[in-house]
Amino acid sequence: MTEEQQIPREVAEIVERSMRHFNHAMRHQNAVVTRNSRRTNQIVRFGIFVLIILISILFSLIYILAVDLNNITHRLDDIAAYMENVNNNFSIVAKDMREIKQATNELSKNIGFIEVMNSSISQVSINVLSMSGDMQSIGQSMNSVNQNLEHISADMESVSLQLDGINHQFTSVGYNVNKMARPMKFFPFGD
Repeated sequence: MTEEQQIPREVAEIVERSMRHFNHAMRHQNAVVTRNSRRTNQIVRFGIFVLIILISILFSLIYILAVDLNNITHRLDDIAAYMENVNNNFSIVAKDMREIKQATNELSKNIGFIEVMNSSISQVSINVLSMSGDMQSIGQSMNSVNQNLEHISADMESVSLQLDGINHQFTSVGYNVNKMARPMKFFPFGD
């Protein structure tokens, strides 16, 4: 063969080799792209699955929170009612203590009259004198009891005022919890 015939043949062999390499490279590239797309597809599917699970957990937590807030609101309402009853009872006790104080004041005055009577009948026997001494100690004891009852009455009025404040604060807390739970009522699972 002549040199002129060999050149097109060599060119044809070079082109054929290049085409084989190109075909092999394209097959390899196609396999890599297919493998990468499968992996990406699996990752996206797994990500969507995890996202659905997280959204389910989030909605269940929101539902639980709404139920708990509702329970707290009901319990705070119950506590406010109990506190109001306690406040009323303390008011009644304070009123009764004032009545007891008035009764002891009257008793103390009566004991004072007995002391006056004692001085007017000093001629009576030693037993009457002994009784008079006892009446004086009772009068002193009653004065002490009267002073203690005044302190107790003042303390009970202070406790009654403090319970009024606590009752008001519980009512305010219940109102605020109801107000906070109000957005939860828009969800289909909220009360």
